[in-house]
Amino acid sequence: MHNVGWLKGATPVGFTETIDVPGLLINANRPAIEAALDKEITLVIGDAKTMTRSEKEAAASRVQSQILPIERIEAFWTWAAMEDRLRVECRGDMSPQAILGIELRTVPPHRRAIRARGHSYAVPDRSAGRKPFPWNTGVRSVG
Repeated sequence: MHNVGWLKGATPVGFTETIDVPGLLINANRPAIEAALDKEITLVIGDAKTMTRSEKEAAASRVQSQILPIERIEAFWTWAAMEDRLRVECRGDMSPQAILGIELRTVPPHRRAIRARGHSYAVPDRSAGRKPFPWNTGVRSVG
């Protein structure tokens, strides 16, 4: 009990600390609990149904591609609610593609590209017969 009588109109405030007994027991018996959980999961699923790493990645990619259109709809309605000055915000785990309304695309590299000194990426050569810019002098053709 803490005496806060020196504050006008304040009543005493009480605090207590307790130990998380279930958490402590689980932490103390972690290996046995993990073994029991593994046994139960194996009984339910079976060893024959486990997936390889590449199958897991393919399944996760497939699920994510199905979630993205739904997140786009959610983001649309969230932005609409914000426009109406409602106090809403996007979920923290929502895809940035959905929030910003963009689509990531992979494009093939440009056939004729130049690599500028000091840069680790290829810059498309847009000069097409024109004299190169002064800062592109001394670069070699990659394509």
